[in-house]
Amino acid sequence: MKEIKNKKLAGMVMAASILIIGITLSGCLGEEGTILRTTGATFPQYQIQKWIDVYHESHPDVKIEYEGGGSGHGQDAFLNGLTQIGRSDPPVKEDTWNKFLGTGDQPLQFPEVVGAVVISYNVPGVSSLN
Repeated sequence: MKEIKNKKLAGMVMAASILIIGITLSGCLGEEGTILRTTGATFPQYQIQKWIDVYHESHPDVKIEYEGGGSGHGQDAFLNGLTQIGRSDPPVKEDTWNKFLGTGDQPLQFPEVVGAVVISYNVPGVSSLN
């Protein structure tokens, strides 16, 4: 049952990501085709780059640029209109969210990638744990 929930969640996240990309791309046409700029969090950068590569295989006329730089950079770039998608590891704080709303846009905020923290340790004299 848990595996089904995880698959549903993964499917919903992927569908939401594709929807956001599609909506965003509709306003990003340039002389060289469609360009989407996305900026921010470095934690999900490798996963997002993989999604970009897969998407590009079936949509070679669409150029998606991902610039890391951190969550704050993504929020600032989004607020200043330098990127269509500003990524952030933590949820956007209320004061920043209000600034986003002050631009006249209606931004969306949803989890895209989930990660885990692993604690590694070494206890001298202990060769196995049961």
